[in-house]
Amino acid sequence: MNLYLKTLLILSILLIYQPVFAYDRSVTISDADEEWGMDMDQAGSDVLDSSEVEAGYGEESIVCHGDEIWNNGFDVISSNAIDASESLVKLSIETLICHGDESWNDGLVSVEIDNAGTVINDKTPVLFVPGILGTKIKDQNGNFIWVDLDRMINPLRLDSYSDDFMDPLSFDSNLLPRNNLSLDNVIKSESYLHTTYNYTEGLINEFASQGYAENRDFFTFPYDWRYGVSGKYPDGKTNRDLLMLKIEELSEKSPTGRVDVIAHSLGGLVVKKYIMDMPDPKIGKLVFVGVPNLGSPRSMLALLDGTDLGIFGLNPQEFKKISQNLPVSYDLLPTKGYYTKKGSYLTVTKSVPMGQSQSIGLNYEEANTYFNDSGLNAAGTMSAGNLHSVQYDFFDVRTKGVDAYNIVGCKSDTYRGLIDYQTIGGEHSYYGEDFKTLSGDDTVPFESANSVVASDEKNSILKKPNMVKCRAQMESGKK
Repeated sequence: MNLYLKTLLILSILLIYQPVFAYDRSVTISDADEEWGMDMDQAGSDVLDSSEVEAGYGEESIVCHGDEIWNNGFDVISSNAIDASESLVKLSIETLICHGDESWNDGLVSVEIDNAGTVINDKTPVLFVPGILGTKIKDQNGNFIWVDLDRMINPLRLDSYSDDFMDPLSFDSNLLPRNNLSLDNVIKSESYLHTTYNYTEGLINEFASQGYAENRDFFTFPYDWRYGVSGKYPDGKTNRDLLMLKIEELSEKSPTGRVDVIAHSLGGLVVKKYIMDMPDPKIGKLVFVGVPNLGSPRSMLALLDGTDLGIFGLNPQEFKKISQNLPVSYDLLPTKGYYTKKGSYLTVTKSVPMGQSQSIGLNYEEANTYFNDSGLNAAGTMSAGNLHSVQYDFFDVRTKGVDAYNIVGCKSDTYRGLIDYQTIGGEHSYYGEDFKTLSGDDTVPFESANSVVASDEKNSILKKPNMVKCRAQMESGKK
C-alpha cells in the first residue's frame, strides 16, 4: 500500500462521481393496513413518510431505510418485510417498503409491488476492487492473520519479529492453499498506537460526502489476493469469475445496467481480465490506480530476497517464505513487455581475479530460467507467462466500450531491479539493489502502469510533494 494511495483514491471521485438522476422504474404499494396508526411525527429518523417521498407512495405507507441502525440489518427483519433486492422493481439495496402499523419494527406486514409509472432517483453503483494485501484474511479460529498489526509490531510479543503467525497464508507447490482460511472485508484503516494506516476509509468518506452510501451505491470487492489473476481455486474458479458475479449482481440494481469501477494495483489486472474475456462487460467508467500491467521488479525482490512492501512491521523474510507458491507473486513479475520497454531488471555480477567483477543483465527468457534454477515455482512462472500475452498486457479496454481513466504515478523514485553478486565460481553470494531508480509510484514503474490505454485528458500523474493532480505526460525514464 503506497503512502500516497489515499490521495490517489480520493481523486478517483472526481472522475467517477455523477449527480443523482431519475430513471423510469415504478413502485405502487397497495393493501395498506387501515389500523396502522403510526404517528409519523414520532417516527425515527431512518423512516421516510410517504408524503416526503417524490415517488408518491400511498398515504398509509412508509419507506424504511433498512440499514443496520434501525433494526440491526436485514438479517433479523421479519420474513413479511420486502427487501428491495427481492422486489420486482429495482430499488437501492438498503431500502425496505413496509406497512406502518404500531408493531412495524417487530412484525412487518407484507405489501404488493407493481409497476405504476412512478419515477425513482438512483445512482450507478461504484465498486472498488483492491490490490494485493487489500483484503483481510482469518485463520480457522477466526483470528486475523492478515492484517494483525499488534502481532506484527508489538515488541512485547515473541511472534512480532518473525511474523510466522502468517505461515498459514502459504500455498503448496501445486499452487493451492495449505490451510482452510476465510476472507473478511476490504481493509478500511488499521491503527496501532498512534499510527493509522488508511486504505479505503478516506475514499468511502469522500463518496459519502457526495451522497453515496456504503453497500447501497458504493461497494467493495473482497477477494483472496493470494490467487492473483492466474490462480485457480479448488473448485476451478478464478478471481475474474468472482468479479464477474459481483458486477452482474450490481448491474441488475443499476439504473444504467452498468457499474463504475475503481481498481487499485492487482485489482486492475483482475478487472482487465474480466473486460477482455466478456463479450459485453457491464462497466461504465473505470479508474485504474497504479496498476502493474507489465509487472513490477519489486515482486521479483519479494520472491528472491524478501521485502516488507513498505509496510512497517512486516518481516521481509516472512513474506518471502509465504510468497513462494502464491500465484499472485508470479502474476506481478516483470513481463516480456516490461523487458521490451525498460530492459533488464535482474543483473548477475560475478567476481573475477584481481578483485574485479563482470556484470551481465539478463533478458526475459534468461530471467525466467534463473527463477526456476533458484527454486521458484515453475508452474507459477508458466501460468503467469500464459496470462501476460501481448494482447493482455497492452489491452485497450475502450474497445469494449469502457470509459477508462488511468492514474499512473507521482514521479517517485521506484525500485529498478536486483543484482545477484556471485563468487568467482559462479555461486550466489548475496543480493543487492540496483540503486538506479525508475520513475513511478514507489512500487509500479510508470511504463507498467501506463500500458493501459486512456485518452490524454484521462491519463493523470500526481506531482510530489503536494500531490496536486496535474495534466502531464512523462517521457520514458524521466523523473
